[in-house]
Amino acid sequence: MEIIRRDDLEEPYRHPYRFWLPQVWRRNYGTPVTIAGVLCVIGGAILEQTSDVDGWLVLAVLLALLGAIAVLQFMAKGAWEIWRVTRGWGQGGELERVRRSRPHAGERDPDLVHDEFAVTVEDSGYLYVWRFRTLEVYDAYPEDEVAVPGRPRHTAKVVTEIALDPHDTAVAAAQLAEAQDTAAEYERRARDRVAQVASQDREVEADRRAVAAALRHLTGQARR
Repeated sequence: MEIIRRDDLEEPYRHPYRFWLPQVWRRNYGTPVTIAGVLCVIGGAILEQTSDVDGWLVLAVLLALLGAIAVLQFMAKGAWEIWRVTRGWGQGGELERVRRSRPHAGERDPDLVHDEFAVTVEDSGYLYVWRFRTLEVYDAYPEDEVAVPGRPRHTAKVVTEIALDPHDTAVAAAQLAEAQDTAAEYERRARDRVAQVASQDREVEADRRAVAAALRHLTGQARR
């Protein structure tokens, strides 16, 4: 199980340009521009050797044009990518409102990301208990789950269905309260499971550091 801290999850949202511009460059322009630059250098050197034309002057002009085109494309692509990502931050919709409004929201772990659970009332006469899974900023939405835009983004999937009493509102209200208790219990289990894994990881890391410190005395790395 991968442990994700909320501060790390929020960092790309707090500084979108700092996060996305290097991503855009690496994915779209870094390698092509490098290859084109190398080809320009080789072409200029060949031109210098095989003709009376000043190959290095031609090379400088080509590189200048290439750099200008690359910068303009990079700026346009970066602006588009950041707009595409940020426009969904305020478009969570109904499921995002349900997730935020769940009665047990205050019981979530303040530092560690874990699955969250909330309840909806459907026109079909069922209560749905949804599991919300938090996505990192660059994760794609899986096809078998419902996309929940927001900051951060989530996916949602029904894990429990409860048929409402269609004749008695008081009974149906009691069923809703029971379903919300079920969702709270699911979330407590998810929270405790993540906290336990994080605690075990810290213990393993401490043991690893202790062993490494002890072995450094045998390799001469440790100061005496």
